[in-house]
Amino acid sequence: MMTILLCEAAMVVAAMAFAVSAFFTEAPAPTGPSFEWKAPTLTHAAPKGARSNKVDLHTLSRPIFSKTRRPASAASAGPRIPEPAALPPPPGVSLKGIVSYKSMVRAFLTSANSPQGEWKTIGDKLGSWTVDRIERDHLALKNGTRSLKYSLYPELDPDAVR
Repeated sequence: MMTILLCEAAMVVAAMAFAVSAFFTEAPAPTGPSFEWKAPTLTHAAPKGARSNKVDLHTLSRPIFSKTRRPASAASAGPRIPEPAALPPPPGVSLKGIVSYKSMVRAFLTSANSPQGEWKTIGDKLGSWTVDRIERDHLALKNGTRSLKYSLYPELDPDAVR
């Protein structure tokens, strides 16, 4: 019985010594070969009679995942197409009110062309501009990719057209 206890005690002491040495000593530096990444290359030639696949050669000569890969320069992007001249916003437009009832939303606008004002809904035209959105405190007009925001309270909204 005593020998079993001594064996168990020796095992516990050995395990603790191993744990302490593993915790407080540094791991040795790896001595194996270092691996350097290399771009893939075409390793076999096309069989006789087969059409050569120039696409594979072109792809493998310019790998996607390369340490030396850089974005294409602006000169290689091709000629730039100038954007069409932006149309001016409708003259004198002012948002005077918004009414929302159930699913209907309308905005009351005055402009140089309509000083007495008129009601607009989403999709209505105002010159070459279209009513894109009507929110509870602003209206958005859109013309192609350009957008204008008119606010009920322009003095409180720095993004609104004044």
